[in-house]
Amino acid sequence: MGTEPTQRDIYDRIAAVDNKLDAYIARSDERLDHGSRELGDHEARIRLLEQAKWKAAGAAAAMGTIAGAVVSWLLERH
Repeated sequence: MGTEPTQRDIYDRIAAVDNKLDAYIARSDERLDHGSRELGDHEARIRLLEQAKWKAAGAAAAMGTIAGAVVSWLLERH
């Protein structure tokens, strides 16, 4: 039969698992940080697009108002 594990064997095994877990956590933290930066970049782009959309909508509304005023003025004069 096999030999009984010593306290040192158990300690070494726990230490090895602990080291692997620390490495895994460090890699996970790094990936999360990278993902957060990417999400932040995407969020900034979306905000810029939203701002551009609303500016364009405002400009279109202003142009529509001006065009409507010009058409009304032309119809009243003729």
